[in-house]
Amino acid sequence: MLIESKIASKKDFVRFGVMLDEFVLAGWEINCIKGLLNLGFAKLELIILNEGYKREISAIKKIKENKHYILFEIFQKFIIRNSDLFRRFNCKKFFEKIDTIPCKTIKKGRFSLYFQKEEIQKINEYKLDFILLFGFGIIKGDILNSAKFGIWSFHHGDERKYRGTPPLFWEIFYNDPISGAILQRLTDRLDAGIVLKKGIYKTINYSLIKTREQIYRESSKWPALICFDIKNGNLNRLNNKPSNSEAPIYKRPKNGQLLWFLSKIFFNNIKYVYNKLFKHEIWNIGLIEKPIQSFLDKSFKLKIKWLPKPKKFEYYADPFGITIKNKNYIIFERFFYKNIRGVISCFETSEDHFNGPKNIITKPFHLSYPYVFEYENEIFCIPEAVETSKIILYKSLNFPNEWKKEKILLDNIKVVDSTFFKYNGKFWLACSEFENVMNTNLKLYYSNNLFGPWQEHPLNPVKIDVRSSRPAGNLFYCNGRLIRPSQDCSIDYGYRITLNEILKLTTTEFEERIIKIVKLDKKDKYNKGIHTISSLGNSILIDGKLLKFKKEIFKKNLNEFRLTTKNWFTSLLKKLYKK
Repeated sequence: MLIESKIASKKDFVRFGVMLDEFVLAGWEINCIKGLLNLGFAKLELIILNEGYKREISAIKKIKENKHYILFEIFQKFIIRNSDLFRRFNCKKFFEKIDTIPCKTIKKGRFSLYFQKEEIQKINEYKLDFILLFGFGIIKGDILNSAKFGIWSFHHGDERKYRGTPPLFWEIFYNDPISGAILQRLTDRLDAGIVLKKGIYKTINYSLIKTREQIYRESSKWPALICFDIKNGNLNRLNNKPSNSEAPIYKRPKNGQLLWFLSKIFFNNIKYVYNKLFKHEIWNIGLIEKPIQSFLDKSFKLKIKWLPKPKKFEYYADPFGITIKNKNYIIFERFFYKNIRGVISCFETSEDHFNGPKNIITKPFHLSYPYVFEYENEIFCIPEAVETSKIILYKSLNFPNEWKKEKILLDNIKVVDSTFFKYNGKFWLACSEFENVMNTNLKLYYSNNLFGPWQEHPLNPVKIDVRSSRPAGNLFYCNGRLIRPSQDCSIDYGYRITLNEILKLTTTEFEERIIKIVKLDKKDKYNKGIHTISSLGNSILIDGKLLKFKKEIFKKNLNEFRLTTKNWFTSLLKKLYKK
């Protein structure tokens, strides 16, 4: 039976409850609840408290009883829980004005917990829209239907590959470049919930704490996003089929496994520092004499003509093409190592000749990704200027030489690779968040006019996938399908490009699917990455990278490591002094 929403006006509230073992929550759980309350239309109505809950045994006793897992218990207690997201806080005062129903569950089998009918009836009286599960364990039976949209639970890990515990540990252990998380509506079958929201992130293979922090922090925002769906009546995801994962179930690592894991962390840290200090990116632009729609041909192969090699202390990247008065121009980022800054530059092309480069937009801050387009017989450019916390529209007064700042489209926003397009009578901007989880979140903004006002899509981030979120060039149509290029940064920044078909795009909905992956041939000179494709008439512009040592980048990164190490030791000494 399909779920329907009756929430229509701004005065209506999305009513929710929380299931707890006790009034003690982890930092990320508190953030989740606060995020819901900050919406203004979500209301916490009920706490369902586990009356039969028994506190965990002391760490010392736990260690004695689990001698095969001693190292993991120490690691969990003194390292993982040292983070504010996982440290536990007493929240009794926070919940003191919220109705509470103490419940005693009945255990059936090894793990399944069932609620008594009288308690379920009491919960039903609150007419909740959903319940967040932050306690109890594995619950089954009629309690799962005690809220209109069910009971929601987090699973931190890609459920198609990892089930069990500890969360996000085995991804590093098995060298998996990506880690996942889901928010699911529970069903009577274990690990077969209805997936409401899913995210795929880059595994930070040199730190379990950082991997966990990024995923727990970001996923804690998801219930608030689903509330927007409920409020707007977009309930397709709530009617999805349950997951049918057959992934292996993992358990706590034994002492030997943890030692192997720690050795991996150690060597991954060395590798990370080495790559940061000694392997630096050199990008160049290439030209493919085929229309951009050719990417979707099964027989299509990349035959790239690379531009002349950039000068010693610079590189070229993020190419966009435009044709003016029968002349072809490549507008791109020209990066200078000496001051670690990019400017917007231009080549005029004719057959195999490239006149330039000529700098056309220079600022006292870094510029890149110059999305150039024509609108109402005028030429505009939206370069990335993340340092300004703005999305700025520039207008050409004398193309390509003279530009002026026309309009600040969005202010107080840190995003990268803003990509403009028109669809279904609306103007759209697609971009990726710079902070928190860079390269992972896709954000959308829309307007009825190029010059605004621009509004944020209510589901932002509309996509959470390090393999296919960050924009990578201009959108294009192929056989009536709208195709959006994006970066796959799962292995490395600019590892390869994914082509996505947009299936649904409205002011309240978004859906797309990956239809092809584009990767440079190993024989290519610039074969270590690709992060922009765009069209220039009937040709394709592309960029590629190789890795080389650059003295200027080495000095910059070395200073950053020194500062980070100093801050870490200072913080450690303060904690020891307090103790």
